[in-house]
Amino acid sequence: MAQQIDSARYFTNAIDTRTKGIDAVISFRTSIGESGTLSTAVSFNYNKNEITGVIENPPELDVLGSQYVLFARPVQGSPLRNPTTKAVWTTSYRNAQFAANVQVTRYGSYQ
Repeated sequence: MAQQIDSARYFTNAIDTRTKGIDAVISFRTSIGESGTLSTAVSFNYNKNEITGVIENPPELDVLGSQYVLFARPVQGSPLRNPTTKAVWTTSYRNAQFAANVQVTRYGSYQ
């Protein structure tokens, strides 16, 4: 008995993108007397993504009809939907018997 294939999925490198941005990290560590060590770090990054080119549909897909597109227009926005900014604040305390860590992350707006 022959089986029918309803769909197939594959991954391809169908777009060219450019990412520009900056990452900055400030951290410090200090001893709190004999009781332990306190560490703090703050980081921030900004990224801007853009699509610089889209590969043309191969002829093998074109003959199947217009609903078969290598990199469809609605999907082209997915690399651009990531947040443009991210900030992280981390503080940790450690001594011989105990360790604790607190981290707060803030993501910028996204589509």
